[in-house]
Amino acid sequence: MKILNLVIGLAIVIVLSGLFTLGIRAFYPAPEAPSTVILTSPPYCSPSEDKEKCGEKLKMWEGQYHTTKAEYDSLVEKYNQEVKEYKRQVQTRNRDIFIIGNIVGVLLFIAGFMLTKFSAMTSMAVGIGTILSGLYATIAGYTVGWDSTDDRLKFAIGFVIAVIIVGGSLWIGRYRKDKLVDKDNISVPPQSSQ
Repeated sequence: MKILNLVIGLAIVIVLSGLFTLGIRAFYPAPEAPSTVILTSPPYCSPSEDKEKCGEKLKMWEGQYHTTKAEYDSLVEKYNQEVKEYKRQVQTRNRDIFIIGNIVGVLLFIAGFMLTKFSAMTSMAVGIGTILSGLYATIAGYTVGWDSTDDRLKFAIGFVIAVIIVGGSLWIGRYRKDKLVDKDNISVPPQSSQ
């Protein structure tokens, strides 16, 4: 029975974690990187170089690549703007994945604690597997969004997760202790307040 519970728990971790990853890819795909400018840059002419030789090199380069220096500079400027926009989109997406991962993680933690509490109705492995899937979503969110998220937001979300994990663990422990006491028909005397 313990091996079956282990297999069920691992299967739940794999399936829910995979669904989280595939959901992000399907509904929030990464932005497309801009295509690079595939041209050799125009020849450099130092201030001390002969202007005539420099002009000849530039004409030869323009003939070889069928473009002018002005067109090349325009392409490079356009590419630089696309790269700047791409980096902004990636940073926004990473921050959003941080938030999504932590929200999904918190929801899975709560669901896992509830399933663990009511493990008489389900295998305890279901709740544990769900909690571990929440841990995966949280770690994935932190991993992707670490550099794109404000430290205050990271702290606040981390604090909420810590409270949920510690509180949920205490809640489950207390419930299971009470359940064991009831199961053995042992009466526990009330604690006096002194």
